[in-house]
Amino acid sequence: IRNTHHSSRITDDLASLCAYLPLALRAAATTLTETPDLDPQKFVEQLRDEKARLNLKAETANNEMISVEASLNLSYARLSEHAQRVFCALSVFPADFDSRAAEVVGEDEEHKGLSELVKRSLVSYKALTPALTPTLSHNETHIVGEGEDSPLPKMPLGFIFGRGVG
Repeated sequence: IRNTHHSSRITDDLASLCAYLPLALRAAATTLTETPDLDPQKFVEQLRDEKARLNLKAETANNEMISVEASLNLSYARLSEHAQRVFCALSVFPADFDSRAAEVVGEDEEHKGLSELVKRSLVSYKALTPALTPTLSHNETHIVGEGEDSPLPKMPLGFIFGRGVG
């Protein structure tokens, strides 16, 4: 986002819509960085619409959960189909996993899907060890991906709050 008065407003709106949460902000920022033809103002509008949609269906979710899910929904929707399948397959890992395990479980020969997930900040990689950690972890009980219109696979929201590696 270029440094202008208009961009400052977009940045403020984006941060507010992400409830100032690092995970939601990282997913949104990575989506904007990796999609140079995506207009930041249009993305903010999409995030606002997605958050409003999730608020309508929410029974018990709080604003922070909805902010994270909205940001992840937009990030997930921009993944290739192959990376989406790998992402879903990786939900079996409750903690760190190695790239070979990801390759087998995700049926991801040559790690193309995994590489896309790392690039999109949905999986973290620690250079000092060969371990990968899902940006998501299995501790929370709220389910993301509920409802027919959700782009995310159905999984515990806690899968999203991993320790992170790196």
